[in-house]
Amino acid sequence: MGEVSVTFKAHGGFDAPWVVVKGASVPETSAMIEELRQLGAFSAIKQIAEEFKAAPTSDEAEAAVKAAFPNARGFPTPGLAASASPATSQAAAPATQTPPSQSVPPCETCGALTKFKSGTSSKGAYSGYACQSDRTHFTHVK
Repeated sequence: MGEVSVTFKAHGGFDAPWVVVKGASVPETSAMIEELRQLGAFSAIKQIAEEFKAAPTSDEAEAAVKAAFPNARGFPTPGLAASASPATSQAAAPATQTPPSQSVPPCETCGALTKFKSGTSSKGAYSGYACQSDRTHFTHVK
């Protein structure tokens, strides 16, 4: 006989917790389900699901960080650095140090944090401040 798989879902919603029990036979799978029931696993899974529902959303978490640090300007976008193509990032190989004796200005477009970058791209040499919230915002310096 093949594998036996039984799936329990707390409710029909997409956010419902699932428990999948797999065994080699119907009797083995039934015994595993009974053991889970006796150990209180189903109740524990339901409780954990409720704890996840009570956790703040990413928007709520960001709002809490902004409230805790009211003077901060902008938050980096996750995955922004990884979105550059390998050919572009290898060709440019920009330095990211802030020039000595210069303060880092906020983004001129959105006011977010910036980072000094300089290097050479296919269009030639560049230097300026890259916005950490929106990669299309770049302030060139001479």
